[in-house]
Amino acid sequence: MHNALKNHQAIIFLNDKHQVVKEILYPEFEAVLDQYVGMLDFENQTLKAAYLQIDYQLNITGAIFFVIAFEARGYIDKHWNIPLLKVLDKAELGPNLGTGAIRLCTADQCSMPSIRSDLWTPPDDIFITLQQAIKRNNLCLTTPVEAHHSPGGTDSLLNASPGAGLQVRQQLEAEFDSRLSTVMATTEAAHTHSLDSVKIELGQLKDALSSAKDVIRDEKNKNRLLKETLDNQAAELQRAREKYQKEISKVETINGSQLEALQEQFELEAHARVDAACKELKERLEIRESELFHRDQRLADLRMELERLKQQQVLMHGGEDNLLNKMIESGLVFLADYPGGDQLTVPSEQIHQYLKAPMQYLADFCGVDLAVYKQWLYHCELPVCNASLENGRMCGKPIEKITKPKKFTPGESDRCSSHRQSSSQLQDLIQMRSPN
Repeated sequence: MHNALKNHQAIIFLNDKHQVVKEILYPEFEAVLDQYVGMLDFENQTLKAAYLQIDYQLNITGAIFFVIAFEARGYIDKHWNIPLLKVLDKAELGPNLGTGAIRLCTADQCSMPSIRSDLWTPPDDIFITLQQAIKRNNLCLTTPVEAHHSPGGTDSLLNASPGAGLQVRQQLEAEFDSRLSTVMATTEAAHTHSLDSVKIELGQLKDALSSAKDVIRDEKNKNRLLKETLDNQAAELQRAREKYQKEISKVETINGSQLEALQEQFELEAHARVDAACKELKERLEIRESELFHRDQRLADLRMELERLKQQQVLMHGGEDNLLNKMIESGLVFLADYPGGDQLTVPSEQIHQYLKAPMQYLADFCGVDLAVYKQWLYHCELPVCNASLENGRMCGKPIEKITKPKKFTPGESDRCSSHRQSSSQLQDLIQMRSPN
């Protein structure tokens, strides 16, 4: 009980010019350490601070000068861990501030090397600044009248009459209740803010989960096609292996060294083909991942735009057509993205047509039928031969991507060289349709 009455404990925060920017009691600092509350004023900042022990005559009796970093929402970095009370107990003696040498711990004067990197060394005049801040008593530290008028100080106060002891106790209880109410109010406000943030993050996670499910479904279909492509390439490699083996078996007079050279050549060619196939598939997967990333960003932007439009819907009068007409009359320009080309400017008089059937509009703009346009979109997304083999599977060989719908011919442009069945007349027709 004697130690509790003998010292106050406070934390003083300073800026780069060693000016006091905030003062709090040590119990409040412990609440911040336990992340019950955050110091929003110091969000994402690193500050210099001083832990002070103060007697009931408002004299500094101990000091630790440390550096502390704050994260988002004013929480202290979880890696910060300085046992202030333990460090001060082991601290060496420092300057005499009027009541004898104080206990002091700085970067230059520290008996615990493990925490030295989290300390700093103040200039000599810092003690004047701190003493003045404590004397202002913005923290409302208890200063019993008996401590100022009796020569015995706090020790004589403890030996005073029962009435004086009761008065001190009532003062301490009043200060404790006031500080406790402040901490509880701050904690409740922080919890309310955290709950709102959690609700917002939960909504965002639900949207992200829905999008992820759609992406996973699409990826399963694409992975199935890629697997069929790999199976076809493996089958082709097996046929090549069998072909080489048959050629080897036909040569009866070949000697051992020639056979070994032929086998090495076959293995090199086989490895080269496998490496080429793997490299191509890896590049295609990387492209797909990049496309998915950009698509996710686009979906996020669209969701934000949709939410904004929903909020504006309450304020609109006359329906969507009036809003669209107002947008047209205000001179807005409507742009539409389409694969294989730059952004398309949609004339204001054709906005309703585009909104009614955007894919038909793009097909008409490209000068092809809607069915051809859809087949071309599938070809652009996965440029492989989709000819059916005798075993019912798709060929799946990689082919050159046709970037313009007018240059795309179903059954020809989406086939490899082994499955193209066009005549010379069809080739001439394709060349005539080509603008180049």
